[in-house]
Amino acid sequence: MKKQTLFTYLTGAAICACVILSCQKEQVQNEESSKETKPAEEVVPGSGGTVLFTVGMEDTKTYLSAPEASGSFRPRWHASDYVTVNGVQSSSLTLKDAGLAAEFTVDGVSAPYCCVAPSTAYSDYSSQDQTVTVLVRGTGNPQSYSATGGGAYATYDRNAGIFAACSTEEDMVFKPVMTYYKITVEGGDDLDNIQRIYLRQAGDNPNIAGAWTISFTGGTPVMSPSILSAIIALDCGNDGVAQGTPMMVGVPAYDYADGLIITLKDVNGHFVSKMIPASETALAAKAGTIITKTIAFSPKSGTIDSAAKWNEFAAMVNGATNDWDLYKYVGNGTVKVKNFTADRALTKITGVDGKFSFNVDGSNGNATQDGPAVITQSGSYKAGSALFQNIRGTVSSLILDGELSSNVTVPCAGLVDSLYAGATVAHVTNRMAITSTAGNGGSRAGIVGVALGGNITDCHNSGDITLTADCTTENRSCQIGGLVAQINVVASKPSGNVVLTDCSNSGTLTVNPVFDGTTYGINYAGMGGIVAWVRSNSYSVTLNNCDNSGSLTWNKPDAAGAKKQTSVGGIIGIGAPVNQSTMLAPASDNGMKITLKDCDNSGAITCKALSNSASGESRQKVYIGGLAGSLIGQESTPVVVDHCTSTAPVTPYDITSDAPYNDPTASQRAPYCAVLGGISGWSGYISVTNGTVVNYDCLLGTSNRQMVAIAGAFGFAMRKFSISDSYIFCRGRYNRCAGYKGNRAVIAVVPVCYNTTAMEAVPDISGSSLTNCHMGGVLGTNTSTYDTETTCLNTTGATLFNSESKTLSNLVCGQGYSTADTDVTVTGYTYWTGHIE
Repeated sequence: MKKQTLFTYLTGAAICACVILSCQKEQVQNEESSKETKPAEEVVPGSGGTVLFTVGMEDTKTYLSAPEASGSFRPRWHASDYVTVNGVQSSSLTLKDAGLAAEFTVDGVSAPYCCVAPSTAYSDYSSQDQTVTVLVRGTGNPQSYSATGGGAYATYDRNAGIFAACSTEEDMVFKPVMTYYKITVEGGDDLDNIQRIYLRQAGDNPNIAGAWTISFTGGTPVMSPSILSAIIALDCGNDGVAQGTPMMVGVPAYDYADGLIITLKDVNGHFVSKMIPASETALAAKAGTIITKTIAFSPKSGTIDSAAKWNEFAAMVNGATNDWDLYKYVGNGTVKVKNFTADRALTKITGVDGKFSFNVDGSNGNATQDGPAVITQSGSYKAGSALFQNIRGTVSSLILDGELSSNVTVPCAGLVDSLYAGATVAHVTNRMAITSTAGNGGSRAGIVGVALGGNITDCHNSGDITLTADCTTENRSCQIGGLVAQINVVASKPSGNVVLTDCSNSGTLTVNPVFDGTTYGINYAGMGGIVAWVRSNSYSVTLNNCDNSGSLTWNKPDAAGAKKQTSVGGIIGIGAPVNQSTMLAPASDNGMKITLKDCDNSGAITCKALSNSASGESRQKVYIGGLAGSLIGQESTPVVVDHCTSTAPVTPYDITSDAPYNDPTASQRAPYCAVLGGISGWSGYISVTNGTVVNYDCLLGTSNRQMVAIAGAFGFAMRKFSISDSYIFCRGRYNRCAGYKGNRAVIAVVPVCYNTTAMEAVPDISGSSLTNCHMGGVLGTNTSTYDTETTCLNTTGATLFNSESKTLSNLVCGQGYSTADTDVTVTGYTYWTGHIE
């Protein structure tokens, strides 16, 4: 049977220490602090700083009382308190002798008895060297101010008043291990109520809170730092404490060789700091002492209105000191930003890494500012030097202006490199011209580099974005998105669904490929007016009312083509599974969970990318779409295109201009190159509904346009699709399409084969349906003109989109000369004549 030890508190001698139930360090730090009571105005400890314990009175746990005749002072105890002895929790205190004594029991302990109080401070016990580890509370779990007591008494947080004792006897004397600063603030009319007080060490390591070890020498507890992870804070509540009110905060009784810094912040985000020199911070011999400080408040603004202040704020966050609390406003934890200009050549902006969850707001930073804060930048930057390296909270109401250039290969953008699940970016506009000369590829966007999750609302890009890069080497990326470069999942980081609402791009997006070899190919290549590349199918991606009006241009390299795919679309570039340079064959569950609702593209698309893939290599061509370059959903969760519009002209590669593509070898490769669709070039498991309108011109101009397939909706249909209550029309020109004139259709081309060459990815569109649709199309040579007033069927030089295989005549065709037997249910469709204006 375990030994049960009875401890009794008597007047003049006491034994105790508070315990927690096997709590982990993080749990202790997050435990709610209790409000507390009244310490004395000034106290001089008695012999050795001895603390005599008596019974808790009133409704408090402990407080520093007025000095006894002996010069000592007494902490008070509450009847429901607990203590620890050698790491074991006691029974709750039982008050004895009318409140002058108390007793409790502890099971299974033996001498020596090492105790610590209060219970919320206890962390660990070592029987080998008789030490106790306590957690001094920091900014994440601050000490709490209490107004209880009033009058001449300054209050302190009873859970921060740490006492310790160690003895071989069951009676022992507790002694304090904390020193107390009683701070009074005077600031005149400019000072609002004080909301927080911070204490930090001067020097290289500002941390003062965290794990401290208490060792016992001759019965006297001695504090030494163990693992310090934060600064100390006293929280005075959202309404704050009026100036002139004493506020008391405890710090470990220790000799601080570099001094201490006291910082006060008022409820309007102004703050002031006062240095306490090292000559005054030898506190090891002052355990239990109350040191009075009066501070005159001449505030600094907590609003960020300069690059220097931004860098100061970023350094505080990135340095893990929690000093950034100085910029955080009361209540919702928001950091406010006003207009400022940053010349990166002179003042390099430091990216905030966002390891803490916080909010940044650029609206109404002061009374003279109307609307979002404008941050003007210029110069060049490296990885992680956007305003934010990552965002976990909410960032809103900012305008990014100026210009930026970059030479890094990692995804980055004007606002944030990585957006995490649970985060929000709202009311942010990028007007910066962003240029990139990343030698080995890269991903660029106006707002977000990589979205791992989160919400992007009412965000806009009007800045031109240009990427000049070598994308030829394996695993190199070349992507540009007006709003987002990549949507992805990273196992070690917060990932989840991504939602974009009411966003737009009007900036010009341009990729200028370069090469470092004799052949040219592209890996992971995508360009989208809103999103360049949806990489992960683990979570859903939803775009609501997102519009692109900016032109998209993918220029050609000065080298021969290689078997590489490129996806360019007005809203999304790549929206399908891809492995380096090759689209994956669609399967029932490897596609993307994408919804496009009320999204419109009117931005012209020019894609001069080239692939020399053979006829049967359907997965390595150039895919161009009015809404997306590629869209592959899942059989159980198809891509949804709901009430969207594509009205942009689409121009594929011009085969006759510029060396070396006018050589015979290049011209032979070109017919295997581009696949065009009014919705997407590479498609499957997709549902088009509710008045979606496709009305685009392709192959405009007088030059010879080379392509392998053109359709009103889907350039290549790889898996089943459905289109209902929608409008599909396109018209195009061609010249050198001999042998491929059958690869055009009002709705979709099914890439079955060319002559006897079987496709590497076998299509299966069985189960597809067309319901209550209006559709039409016309195709002519580059010299023909279109008559939009008379019937397309009889227009000179033009024919209604048709197929030599005549599968579902004029609607869906099989590529090449072989008949494509398809299973498509068609009901209620109507042809119209001419072009929708």
